[in-house]
Amino acid sequence: MVAKRDTIEYRDKNGISLKEFVMSYIDTCRDLHLNRLTSLEEKIVLNLKLNELALEKAEQKLEERLKAMNQFREDLREQAMTFVTHKDLDIVAEKVNIDIRYLREYAARLNGKASAMSVIGAYTLAVISILVSIVLALYAH
Repeated sequence: MVAKRDTIEYRDKNGISLKEFVMSYIDTCRDLHLNRLTSLEEKIVLNLKLNELALEKAEQKLEERLKAMNQFREDLREQAMTFVTHKDLDIVAEKVNIDIRYLREYAARLNGKASAMSVIGAYTLAVISILVSIVLALYAH
């Protein structure tokens, strides 16, 4: 035969049994921990959303920087295509120097021709003047 035990209930001065007190305490602790877990979960979700937002902004800024850097590289590439090498510059400078030399010689020849033309003009005028003087001297006698 199984002996039946008498259960003894302990009650405090307010009439609350120990079992009720412990169960109430457990429920309170469970509610408190559930509230804490819920609060932590909300904080974690909020942090994840904020991290995602920060990541998106960082990606946008990085994309803008990369576009700007690519544009800068393209500008440098275009600028480099307009540069002239020393070899090409020397060739062009030599051609320009030859042209300048030719123009100087041409100007000197023109000046020389102009001088020769003035001398010829002066001789012609002098000859005409002498002839006119002779003719006038002959008619005057």
